[in-house]
Amino acid sequence: MLFSELIKDFEGIEIKNNIGLHCTSAYSQVVLKINETNLQFSKKDLMEKLFNKGIAVWHANFELINSLSFYKNNEWKKWILKGDIEKAAYNYSKSFNNSNKVFTSLGIGLGKMNFMSVGNVRYLFNELRKILGSK
Repeated sequence: MLFSELIKDFEGIEIKNNIGLHCTSAYSQVVLKINETNLQFSKKDLMEKLFNKGIAVWHANFELINSLSFYKNNEWKKWILKGDIEKAAYNYSKSFNNSNKVFTSLGIGLGKMNFMSVGNVRYLFNELRKILGSK
């Protein structure tokens, strides 16, 4: 049985697979979009519980580059050799609301090792069911 079929009744979780004409997925992870309200669980808590059960889980996207101290504290200015410094400064100081929301509360990545055997998929599903059933 497919993982998507196993989790279809978990309200607040959906698999995101946005493969379009100009891109293909490497399938290094399965990305879940979660709705914390419907799930009645925060992304942070869910990730922590899965991780504690030995499940490979991480943020579905990388931390915003401008939140890293190298950019936030303008250390990048010491390294830039040429280019449009004003444009770079604007880019590193602006807010990326959609990316931030995915990083903090919407997206979870499950590593492909969770899907490399039927046993791994069953373990992931059973742990999700235990966690979400124990709200």
